[in-house]
Amino acid sequence: MDKNKTLFPEWAPEELVKEYNRMKAETDRGWKFYAKTDEDELEPDSYKNWAIEAAERDKLTGVLFRLLTKSDMKTTWPIIFSQPPLDTNPNSNRLRTEPEISIWNTINWALKEFISQISDPRTAAQKSKDRIAISTKAKALA
Repeated sequence: MDKNKTLFPEWAPEELVKEYNRMKAETDRGWKFYAKTDEDELEPDSYKNWAIEAAERDKLTGVLFRLLTKSDMKTTWPIIFSQPPLDTNPNSNRLRTEPEISIWNTINWALKEFISQISDPRTAAQKSKDRIAISTKAKALA
């Protein structure tokens, strides 16, 4: 029996299932390498950064898994596929032919960007300034 048939519902986009399998295999290889590698074999900062990257990749794989299996997505994917292409670049048909990959790449990029932003050390004054800016924008939107 095909592993994908049991792991993912039939409505899950095939291209994203392939992307999940690729990411999962890469993550699993990374964790195996990490488990075999002695911390003393790598520079301390390199070892720490590698562990952070592996954990982030693991989180992204989990997000994609939920997009492929959460029952709410059963009705969402057909809506996504029925939308006209958002890509205005006439030289690129990627969004038209693979909207699920384009959407996943956007989500993936946004999550990585968010993770890097929250990992940057900020002073209490910077955090307060950011909270005030968010509050002001939220009030304007309301």
